[in-house]
Amino acid sequence: MPIPPEVPAPSVVVCGCLLPYDDAMKRLLLLLVTGLLVSSVASAGPPKSAEKPEFPDIALFSLQDGQTIKLDTFRGRPVLLTFWASWCGPCREELPELQRMYNELAGKGFILAAINVDTIPQAARAFVDKFKLTVPIYRVSRRVLYELRIDQLPTSILLGPNGKVVHAYIGYSPGTTQDIRQRVLNLLQPADAEPAHDGS
Repeated sequence: MPIPPEVPAPSVVVCGCLLPYDDAMKRLLLLLVTGLLVSSVASAGPPKSAEKPEFPDIALFSLQDGQTIKLDTFRGRPVLLTFWASWCGPCREELPELQRMYNELAGKGFILAAINVDTIPQAARAFVDKFKLTVPIYRVSRRVLYELRIDQLPTSILLGPNGKVVHAYIGYSPGTTQDIRQRVLNLLQPADAEPAHDGS
């Protein structure tokens, strides 16, 4: 077989000089890289906790009376925004549960805004009548839906009294409403009170 052509020894450029890349050079470069990593981690300091975002002050259009209300009107109270549609199967499971929670906690300061995304408002009204819902029903503009990236139903967003997002629920599961309820109870507690623990 033919003799393979001679392969030149590998080299590396350090400070503008071409040096052989032998075992000694490998160890030197490893020490340099390790030192840089340690230095960068030390200068960065401990990781900062992610601050929860403040929800935008969107306009809500009441399905019941046609009035427009800004979300900031509810500042100071826990607010649950639930996006739903009449054709959404899981919404038919979740909304009656939220209705019961609303009946229980509305008098304590809890706000529920059930935001319908049906193209035709009449479909939402028929749904409300069928399930005998009395929770406040709202609609928002298509632009708001796009900006909020609401692309799965139901989607529920719990806001704290300060208007910041506490938790978001994408889709529905049997334990969703209970988890929302527990978080709302905790938000309704005074700031110095022990968190509520509901065994029900």
